[in-house]
Order: sequence, then C-alpha cells, then structure tokens
Amino acid sequence: MKSLLVLLLVPFFMTQTSTVEVVKWEGLEKALNNKNGKIKIVNFWITGCKTCVEELPQFEQLHRSFGSQVEVILVNLDKESIEETKVNPVLEKNRITAKVFLLNEPDQNSWIGKVEPSWSGAIPATVIIDQNNNRRLYEKVLTYAELVKIIHDIHKP
Repeated sequence: MKSLLVLLLVPFFMTQTSTVEVVKWEGLEKALNNKNGKIKIVNFWITGCKTCVEELPQFEQLHRSFGSQVEVILVNLDKESIEETKVNPVLEKNRITAKVFLLNEPDQNSWIGKVEPSWSGAIPATVIIDQNNNRRLYEKVLTYAELVKIIHDIHKP
C-alpha cells in the first residue's frame, strides 16, 4: 500500500508549478544577462491578455523539451497585489514549471527600452537572447514550432 501511495504522489511532485519571484528591474536585468551559455527565451505577459495566457503552454513545452539548451523565463507584468488571486491560478492551470518573475516596476517607460530598445511595450512580447547576449524581439504570439525554429537558427554554424 505504501508503494502505491508513492507512485500516486510522484507525478504530483514532478509537475509542481513554479513559484513567482517578485523582482525590481535590477533583479530582472541580472537574470537577462546571459552568462550561463544557454539561449534565454524571455516572455512578457499579463493575466488580462488572453493571447498571452494562451501561449504560456508553448513556453512550458519549450522549457521541458530544451531545458539543457534553453532557459525559459516568464515575466509577468501584473500588479504584485494580484499574484495570489490571478497569476498563481494561471500558472497552476497551465502546469508552468519554468522560471517566473513578477516585475514590480509600475513605470514601464523606465525599463522597456533597457530590455530591448526597439520594443514598443506591446504584449505579448518575447525576447530571445543568444549565448553572446544578442537579442531578438518578437511582439506577437509565438507558436512552439516558431520557437523551435528560432532556436535551431541560432544553433546553425
């Protein structure tokens, strides 16, 4: 009976969702600097953006498929006060295990250009940072297939 209980609990523990780390710009900036040799996929989203939430599973699939080559960072831009009521339920529903930050910086104009100078501030937005810290911005919904193609293009000799 004890071994059956362990077998039933293993999938639960293996699929626990990420915890949200609330950060200021300096904390996010540190995470964006590419010093670990992996491609970084950084997606900016809010819970009130239907297409943002709909594409989260694409990033989770990428995280699970390419974890050794790619670091997925999901940056939520909602107010910290709704983390428990809106952000966490979205993460749980989508079984998100990738790294999640909640950027607690209400003045978006102070940091948007620092992420990528060409970013208008529209969401969903994804910044792909290669191993040399070069950045590519996508101000649109990205599919899993598009993300995989981008990763393969970066790895081409």
